[in-house]
Formats: sequence, C-alpha cells, structure tokens
Amino acid sequence: MRAMKSSAGGMPESPVRGQVFLVGCPRSGTTLLQTLLGSHSQIHSLPETHFFQNLLHAEDGRRSGPDAVRRKRMTCEFQNWRRRTTVSLGWVSGRRGNKEWQSMPELTEVPPPDLRGLAAYRLHAHISRFGALLDRQCLMAGKQLWLEKTPDHLFYITHIQRYFPTARFIHILRDGEEVVASLYHAAQRYEPWRPYLEIDRGIDRWNRALAESLSWRSHRQHLLVRYETLVADPQRTLTRILRFLECPDERGICAGYMRTAERLVRADEPWKRGNFDALANRRKFQDLFDNEQQHRIVTSLDGLDWNVLARLPQVLA
Repeated sequence: MRAMKSSAGGMPESPVRGQVFLVGCPRSGTTLLQTLLGSHSQIHSLPETHFFQNLLHAEDGRRSGPDAVRRKRMTCEFQNWRRRTTVSLGWVSGRRGNKEWQSMPELTEVPPPDLRGLAAYRLHAHISRFGALLDRQCLMAGKQLWLEKTPDHLFYITHIQRYFPTARFIHILRDGEEVVASLYHAAQRYEPWRPYLEIDRGIDRWNRALAESLSWRSHRQHLLVRYETLVADPQRTLTRILRFLECPDERGICAGYMRTAERLVRADEPWKRGNFDALANRRKFQDLFDNEQQHRIVTSLDGLDWNVLARLPQVLA
C-alpha cells in the first residue's frame, strides 16, 4: 500500500505506509476483526474515534431512517441540507470541532498542533490534523500502517476518500438475523442501545448498512469480509485480509487478540466484553425471538446471496 500523496485538497504526504478504515453495521464483528488485525506487528489501531461521523453529521439520515419519522420532517430536511452544504463548502462549526477533539482522549495524549483563527472552522484543517496525529501515533508505536474502526464511518466513505485517496476499506458483514438479535440483546442490557428494543429499527439498520457496503463491492480499495467465514476459519481469512493490506502473514494473531482487546475496548463499552473470550460464533437469533418474530425478521431483511458474492475478487466469503 502506498503512502498517502498530496490530494486536490492539499493533504500532505503521509509518512506511514498506509491507512485503513474498518466499517460495517454495529454488532457485526467489527471489534473482533479490529483486535485481530491490531495484534499484527505492523498495524496500529485505537478505540473508535467517530471522527467523521461526529464532525460532519452530513450522512446521519442515511444510516438511521426511523429517527426522521419521529421528528418534524421539515426540520430534519433543513438540518440535513445545512450540514451537507457546510461540508461541501469545506467548513465546520468551531464549537463542533472543539467538542469532537475533546471526545478523543486517545488522540490528544500527544499534544496536537493547535487550531486557531479561521483554521478552527476549516474542515480540511481538522481532517489534516486527524491524519497527522494518527500517523504520529502509528510511528511512535513502531508500526507501519494504522487502522481506524468506527462502524458508522461506512456512510462517510466518500468524504474519507476525498482526504485519504489511497486509504483501504474493510467492510465486515454478518448474517442479518444475527445482527438484529445482537442489537436487540444489547438493548436489553445497555442504555445506549435501548432504541433497538424496537425490532424494526435493527432490521432497517442492517438493510441500510448492507446496501452501502454492497455499493463498494467491486472497488479495488475495498474488501468485503463475511463474519461467519472469519470465525469459521480465522487464519485463512486473516491471510487473505493481510494480502489485501500488503502485510506479511503472521501466525500468532489469533493467540494474542484478547490482549489487544484490553487496549482497544474502553471501560465504558461493556457490550464489547465478548472480545475477551475465545473466538466463537455466538448465535442468539433462535433463543431471543419467538416463531412469529423470527418470520417477520427473516422476511423483512434484504436478500444476500453469498454464493454469487463469493465469486467477486473483492469479497471474502
């Protein structure tokens, strides 16, 4: 993977060998794959940043349709138009920018360059700073490329590619009924996930994420990985992913990923504690839902033919 060269937006050349973004629907196994790849000797990773999602907010309507129904339609449409217009002009709210940096303590452990005056309102300045800090952190860790994992950055890929034109993207896709079940199970236990007690919200979330990932299935800088394949044969799957990232194969990744999880999973993310357990495909769909609910979920999920997708060079299934 080549280092990032200067783009039309004037982003400086990156001193690291590559930048990787891991995306997908929440509860699809993004943290598991992150901890596995983060155990590689050349790959640096950090807890979820939500950087583009929180800084731009321009694509939130595409990932969470049901929310718009609950709000006044005109207000929602105006907010989306304003956000998109601001982003297209290359500006960002100074208050939003400052708030975003305060929410990423992992990136401010090393004193960052200060953004003052008009720079505080320029989108390019914030994104350039983000990339520079990840580069610096990666090099300080003695690694050659960095991997940022925020599931909802799936809907910000077009924005990310504008500033990181050589970045690579890994999409992880899990069977839809198990994603809905995992969202529902998390909602039963943890307050931040409570909206997914409404089963239809989980269905819609997966359908939207699936459509977005599939739209990139033939792009050479994107690799779609099936969660069930990863869990069934982790070493072979990781070998293929590392080839995509142009990294050497390493056999100790599966043995060390639980230690990596201790660094990547925050204390306030108890729903990720399963990543400290042995690698296994934990299926909840049959146990959580009755027959009527199961039928409704299965018939409402968009179709996905892995036999067809597996023939594509950018799909690992």
